[in-house]
Amino acid sequence: MPFQKDRSTLGEDKVAKANKAHNIAECIQGQLEVKATDEHYVIEYMPIDTLSATDRVWVMDMVKQNMMELYVNSNDGWSEEEKRSELYAPEARYLIVKDAKGTKVGFLMFQFVWEETMEDDAEVQAIYCYEIQLISEVSGKGIGSHLMKLLEDIGRAWDMEKAMLTVFRANQGAFHFYREKLGYELDEISPSACLPPRRAQRFDYEILSKRLDA
Repeated sequence: MPFQKDRSTLGEDKVAKANKAHNIAECIQGQLEVKATDEHYVIEYMPIDTLSATDRVWVMDMVKQNMMELYVNSNDGWSEEEKRSELYAPEARYLIVKDAKGTKVGFLMFQFVWEETMEDDAEVQAIYCYEIQLISEVSGKGIGSHLMKLLEDIGRAWDMEKAMLTVFRANQGAFHFYREKLGYELDEISPSACLPPRRAQRFDYEILSKRLDA
């Protein structure tokens, strides 16, 4: 997860620049729709300060519905307070998916962050996907893949070095989606990438990433 320290010697702070901008999604204006075989979906970009109280409740309910069991069974367990702090952080940005009737069917939440590397004096600037959640009825329609493409396009437009995310090992469907379908790889700081196998097995998550500056 995001890591902070003195970065005065690390070059231009593009994360800070992106976090100060309000509409960081101008680069994807022509891509805010998904056409499935039976439905047409639109995507709306919303910074956290434009998310209504009703939408905030919906976001939390979506996470609970899709992820509660995984969190409860994880090493750290479920903390609604911590999840609320993450979902409603000042830097949180949302891509909200709606169907033709205007009903919300899913979202992706991301932030621009500095992330640690295996080098003590080096960090990378990344666009980090904290949550991507869809209702079961729209699973398999290409919406998740499109949301991740938009995430990567936004990251490239703001000169981020990586797109990153954390996934529970137990969430094999998500693991396959990111690695096999989208081409994400174990990040250098992921437990299985930087620790001996026995120590890595103590962790119930992995950190995945994709280079955006290649």
